[in-house]
Amino acid sequence: MADISGYVNLGQVVDSLLNEQQISRKERRKFLQVALEGFSRELIVYHMNYFKAAWIEVSASLGAVAWPSDYVDFIAIGYNIGGEFWSFTEDEGIIIPAGTVSGQDTLNTSRGENQSVVRYKIASYATPGGLNSDHYKIDRQNRRVLVNGTSNRTHLLLYYVSSGVNASGNTVVPIYAERALKDYIVWRTTVGPSRLVKRQEYHDSARDLRDHEGFFTKDQFLDLVARTKHQGIKR
Repeated sequence: MADISGYVNLGQVVDSLLNEQQISRKERRKFLQVALEGFSRELIVYHMNYFKAAWIEVSASLGAVAWPSDYVDFIAIGYNIGGEFWSFTEDEGIIIPAGTVSGQDTLNTSRGENQSVVRYKIASYATPGGLNSDHYKIDRQNRRVLVNGTSNRTHLLLYYVSSGVNASGNTVVPIYAERALKDYIVWRTTVGPSRLVKRQEYHDSARDLRDHEGFFTKDQFLDLVARTKHQGIKR
């Protein structure tokens, strides 16, 4: 039965290209690797809107949320209040846990790890309004987001840019992105004078892909999430 879901498997894209170009299936493994890199590191990152949302468990010992396996870039983290998403506020002052304490991967409270500085208590003037007690800091080295103010929350909602590659390795491609991906593969596997021509063909199809997507960026997504939020009067 034909696949009418709007998505095709990455392997199907490669098989279709090999058939179009009359290339031996002995080259399939090489082309499949180029296809995976092109989809997850080129099309997803620069030309597509591959946003995802996932409820992730919060580590009770560290106050940390681990990145999903398909994580590429951070958008927002928060929780649900009355059916609306409420995001945490970024705080670069949070101290990242340095390592183990007594053999356990836990917080070193004597160093104030994963504790946010309450800025209005140290400010010399004018307390800011609308203070948010929930904060986060991205810990890229350990592939996680540190959060505080979450002692009564076991899971948080993470919005992120996905690579499109899940843990099972079953990568699917929207059919409207198939042409751009094929052109990328052809460009990357072409040698000789025609390589520049293939590069231009890829950039043309990538531009068409962006036009189709409307180039809805990560920042625009954040604006959409926050558009119902209002600054209240500090009392």
